[in-house]
Amino acid sequence: MKIRTSILLINLNTLEFTKKCVGDLLTQTLPFNLTIIDQNSNEIGTWDFYKNLTNNFLNKNYVGTINHLKIENSGYNKPINQIWNEFVLNSNTEFICLLNNDVRISPNFIETSISVMDREPSVGFVNHVTNNLNYSEWYDSLNYVVMETPYRQGWDPFFRKTNFNEIPNNLKFYYGDDYIYSKLYSSGYKGAYILNSPMIHYLSSTTPEKGGVNGGNRDKENFNNLKLPIKDLSFNENLSKWSPEFYKINKKNTNILKINNTEYDMSSPSGLEFKNKYITSFGDEPHPQVDINWFHIDGFHLELRSPTEHEFDVQIYDNDGLIYETKLKNNMYSKLNRKYFNGIRYVVSYNNKILKEETISFENKRVLIAFDSSSLGDTISWVPYCEEFKKKHNCEVVVSTFKNFLFEESYPNIKFVKPSSVVNNIHGMFKIGWFYDNNLEPEYPAAIPLQKAITNILGLPFQEIQSNVFFKPKSRPIQEKYICIATNSTAGCKLWNYPNGWVTLAHYLIDKGYKVINISQDGDKVNGVENLKDDSMLNTMNTIHHSEFVIGLSSGLSWLSWGMGKHVVMISNFTESDHEFTTNCTRITNPNVCNGCWNNPMFKFDKGDWYWCPEHKGTERQFECHKSITPDMVINEIKNLIN
Repeated sequence: MKIRTSILLINLNTLEFTKKCVGDLLTQTLPFNLTIIDQNSNEIGTWDFYKNLTNNFLNKNYVGTINHLKIENSGYNKPINQIWNEFVLNSNTEFICLLNNDVRISPNFIETSISVMDREPSVGFVNHVTNNLNYSEWYDSLNYVVMETPYRQGWDPFFRKTNFNEIPNNLKFYYGDDYIYSKLYSSGYKGAYILNSPMIHYLSSTTPEKGGVNGGNRDKENFNNLKLPIKDLSFNENLSKWSPEFYKINKKNTNILKINNTEYDMSSPSGLEFKNKYITSFGDEPHPQVDINWFHIDGFHLELRSPTEHEFDVQIYDNDGLIYETKLKNNMYSKLNRKYFNGIRYVVSYNNKILKEETISFENKRVLIAFDSSSLGDTISWVPYCEEFKKKHNCEVVVSTFKNFLFEESYPNIKFVKPSSVVNNIHGMFKIGWFYDNNLEPEYPAAIPLQKAITNILGLPFQEIQSNVFFKPKSRPIQEKYICIATNSTAGCKLWNYPNGWVTLAHYLIDKGYKVINISQDGDKVNGVENLKDDSMLNTMNTIHHSEFVIGLSSGLSWLSWGMGKHVVMISNFTESDHEFTTNCTRITNPNVCNGCWNNPMFKFDKGDWYWCPEHKGTERQFECHKSITPDMVINEIKNLIN
């Protein structure tokens, strides 16, 4: 594929912004060339990040996204407009994007930009609606508006290289984008706003060292002295906002209409489809007979039967459009490599005449949902969506988990079976887990909320749903009031690594009149804290049930407590705040240090490495996400629960 776009990022001691921007670039639907210019940053971790990025590129982990990667240290706080000039002149692609690093972009950012430029020869540059809550979701159908009056937006200019005019040397840090826009307007070009690929811009977050107020005033004076014919460019506050009104860009489903809790697929047929479906001409030859059998087991499978030897055109669509087409004869079949479900509609044609068309339905059919993970947290988080699938499709659902006893009573409308059980007469089968495979899941699994992993695979809209874990309480194990803590987990990065953090917290709770019970298996020996002598699942659940609340980590015991309706205080800074549950939860984080590596698509967790810390392993900053959370931070958050 021809690479048509070169993108420039500039970083100066704003590593966390750059990481997230690069993470968004790695989700783009079209490949690009990427250049990162670092302004001699002294922020710890910067060059480790660049080294990791380079190694992943050299190991071909970015095939399909980053075609060419260049990372360069400018050696000083080099004038940005000079960097822009050099970058554009040295680029060899059709399009240029001068992207601020303090932005979040949607996966179709590049694709929509190129599409508008290809469609609109009168458009000299494009921008994307920014920070506007009315445009907070991205979708595939191209939507844009060509602006009739001049405007400016400085954090995402996207333009043709051939239309670039070199920025004068006396403009150092400011007014470079104004100059680019003004020259394009003077040449008769217009600007366009793209509406279906919105973005977020954290205004001025990366410009504290641009040259200061005096430098800005000098650039303004020099810009005015240029006496350009069009220079009074205003910001369009109807489409873009200066400050963010939302902080996450989700994908919008544009084809579903919901009326009285019933969803209808409003996808429109093409003109040819309409003609062939509803219009018959006199003299047409009889249509050959064709029968179709389908199932969606480990991917969509379509079988064709016909008493003729004709060859038929077969097209398969999902909710986003055409995904596969082929030609089939009698007794032939086609099967998609893609395993997850996003709606399926097939069309079978002969000589441009549609013979059979169907949007598949699981209504009154049997579907098996098999959990690939035996993890307690994964299982508890995913089960409620099996019932949502049953409700949506009005079908019989059979679920295979490693923890059936937790759900058989609380989800009576679902049949639970042991893993590897034979389930007969099914029309659908979906495997649930984290696979890091685009054919098995539509999004990188670690970068999304844990519960969204199953909604992505089952084709359900995502919203957090409280799990319902079944438990029949027994007598109270401890007569005094007590609080449960869970100090252990399955990886070093999950632990609360503040020195003596649990000891200090436990002593505070004991001083307040509570007993403290550690419910972790083989729990740490904490002075004054009782460990469970019987750490069986049922006794642990009974202890959780009678407690005041639970203080834990991002672990299965926290999910178990939440599924039982118990309030959870979660100490977790290595995941994003929406990765676990957000209701009935007090979350303890520290956003001022390195955090969220678990959800960064640049890093993949190595479960064989207990000391996994992708950016700071082996340094003083290892596990700083949790070492920086002090007992006082936890105590301040739980005071209202105690009082």
